[in-house]
Amino acid sequence: MRLFVPPVLLLAALALPAAAQDPKSAGPALEVRVRSLNDLLDRAEYLAGLADKEDAAKQFRGVVAAFSNDKEGLEGLDPARPFGLVAEMTANVADSPTVLMIPVADETRFLRTLKERLELAPEKGADGAYKLTVPKVNEPVHLRFADGYLFVAARPASLDPAARPVPKAFFDAVDHSVASVRVRLDRIPDDLKAVVLGQVELKLADARKAEAEGSLAERKLKALIHDGILSTFKSLADDGKELAFRFAVDPKSDELSAELTLSAKEGSPLAAAFKRAGSRTSRPAAVAAREGAVVRAAVSLEIPTNYARRYEAVVDEVLKEALDKTDENSRPAVKRVMDAVAPTLRAGILDAAFSLAEGREKGQYAASAAVRVFEGKKLEQLLKDFAAFVPGAVAAVTFDKETVAGFAVHSVDLKVADEEFVRRFGSRALWLATSAETFAAGIGSQGVPSKDALGAKPANPPLVGIEVDVARLLPLAEKGLEPARVQEAIKEVFGDGPLGERDSVGLAVEAGDKLTLRLTAKGKAVRLAVKLEELKKR
Repeated sequence: MRLFVPPVLLLAALALPAAAQDPKSAGPALEVRVRSLNDLLDRAEYLAGLADKEDAAKQFRGVVAAFSNDKEGLEGLDPARPFGLVAEMTANVADSPTVLMIPVADETRFLRTLKERLELAPEKGADGAYKLTVPKVNEPVHLRFADGYLFVAARPASLDPAARPVPKAFFDAVDHSVASVRVRLDRIPDDLKAVVLGQVELKLADARKAEAEGSLAERKLKALIHDGILSTFKSLADDGKELAFRFAVDPKSDELSAELTLSAKEGSPLAAAFKRAGSRTSRPAAVAAREGAVVRAAVSLEIPTNYARRYEAVVDEVLKEALDKTDENSRPAVKRVMDAVAPTLRAGILDAAFSLAEGREKGQYAASAAVRVFEGKKLEQLLKDFAAFVPGAVAAVTFDKETVAGFAVHSVDLKVADEEFVRRFGSRALWLATSAETFAAGIGSQGVPSKDALGAKPANPPLVGIEVDVARLLPLAEKGLEPARVQEAIKEVFGDGPLGERDSVGLAVEAGDKLTLRLTAKGKAVRLAVKLEELKKR
């Protein structure tokens, strides 16, 4: 069997842009780090185990070991050290200096691998560097061995000791992710940013022409979206500092994660916007929160101040067009609804939260939800007026049962709820709590609002967030399998004892010092999903 790991890595360098060093460069605009081959194999084995493919991963590792030894590594490649890539950015992207870093255990063995596997024979120069001519490639590739690495670049100047990265410093700065990418936006030349912005503007102009048809409301909304996209690109070009991505696999904590972060130049409008967004508080997030919830979700978004008036105009036009299309008999009732919801829609604020928790009895659940409203008394009166038209056979509504922490609490007895609904939530009773700023609702045997919940201080939620405890949600969500088989799968994956948050999967967008998008999943949650798919196939 022939292994092609080192040649494949080298071939990646053949596409590197050709360039001489730019003495005025502020430093690398792009940094890529990938863990060592040994670490990658460890994590591949762990991931394969989650998918019930651990034996295949072990077999592959055995093959790699068979072609490795302590002195020469894997055909000259050092499997114990990480890989890297560094690139500066010039106005002409094709001329950007780039260096690929390949860890090498044995220089002689590595060169022999190139010759034996790819029939490539680098020519050694007087200064110790190599030049490699590759068939069908116009420019030669230059190589230099130093500090336990092979440095690969399109121009020899990029390999000078003063220009190339220092491996120890470069890799000491990295976190423990499997792979990470850093893009320094503030080191991208202004000329290049201008070109990109110009292309974005042209594409958006073309899109506007293609979407010229439609009602006035539709045209206003499309124009608002297009301008918002262009404004976002301009803000990134002017104020963006760093965009970073990392993917991590941690067998010890049994967690997989992917994280994308954006930081802004200190003191810039973008940095101020991040801090404002991160400091917002939410009453709905506090009201809907439940201890030990199986599902936790929240959203806290606002239309930017500089687009607020245009957004309000879009909302007004949408409401006007909807009312104009309403027949004369229904128009008074529709207008009444629009007048009540218009203040909330025009505010341009989406502040809402939801939670689902286990109920008192095994297999039961309780749900709570809350949303921010404006001029809530109008909405409350609207509910009271329209409740009179609800047939008694459908629901019985009781308003103003009590007042708790500024909320008027109401109840709805859902007469049409089926037996499955009652079995899952332990009740037909839905509660509502209304105030001038927040509407809340809940259902379930533990869904009755408490003073602690309705009187809770505003929370500081993510801009967008959802977290699910997969195993505990399955009895409600998985209807394609027998409950006993689901429980067997859960026990096989997690064993006995409480689950805690060992089965959680989550997504969060957070703001503050920077903007962060984070995806996380416990390995056992992935393992359980694989197990359930296997059961379904049977």
